[in-house]
Amino acid sequence: HPSFWRTGNTLALIAIFLVCLCVGAFLGVYERFRAELPSIARLEQWQPNLVTKVYAADGELIAEFASERREIIPLERVPPHFIRAILATEDRSFYRHNGINLRRLVSAAYHNLVTGSRGQGGSTITMQLSRNLFLTPEKRFVRKFKEMILAQEIEQRYAKDRILEMYVNQVYFGSGAYGIESASQMYFGKPATDLTLPEAALLAGIVQAPSRQSPRVSMQAALERRAAVLQNLVEV
Repeated sequence: HPSFWRTGNTLALIAIFLVCLCVGAFLGVYERFRAELPSIARLEQWQPNLVTKVYAADGELIAEFASERREIIPLERVPPHFIRAILATEDRSFYRHNGINLRRLVSAAYHNLVTGSRGQGGSTITMQLSRNLFLTPEKRFVRKFKEMILAQEIEQRYAKDRILEMYVNQVYFGSGAYGIESASQMYFGKPATDLTLPEAALLAGIVQAPSRQSPRVSMQAALERRAAVLQNLVEV
């Protein structure tokens, strides 16, 4: 019937108009936030705060000074079992996504809506890196959107292994320790290359909530989280 087709065409045009309107609004917001964000070109000269060490004449270490306790190591010196643990726990699809895991974001948003909490963020490792380097830790939608923009730009510029290397040297492990090498020295008194699987799993578990899951804050919470990390390794 002609009237039916006219009605159908009208609804189709309205639908197309609304889609175009939404896409235009999204692109406008995207460009606005992009203009406000720092350039990731700063990563080319990435030099995080390091520990200043003071040695005696005989070579003995007598003091350390730092705003952030950190020692940078290349990715090849990070134990493979720590890398597997952190990927299994923080970002299982790291080597497959382009910086954003939409399924994980939607799942986290649904969980937070149902529970009324903000316990799950759904951020990929690249999004976490962008937050740690460029943004504040405040949990807001606007900040999450900025994380996504920066994460995609980082993924376009850097190889996955380089992103992972920056992440493991940047992430906070509690008690003033930044990066896997400083965390290994802080908690176990040895270099990261010597970490055992249980030790690596414990450190990987701290990352989610250093203020609660560090063994220096709660040994029980740290061990429970370690068990969860080890279970993640079994599942992947």
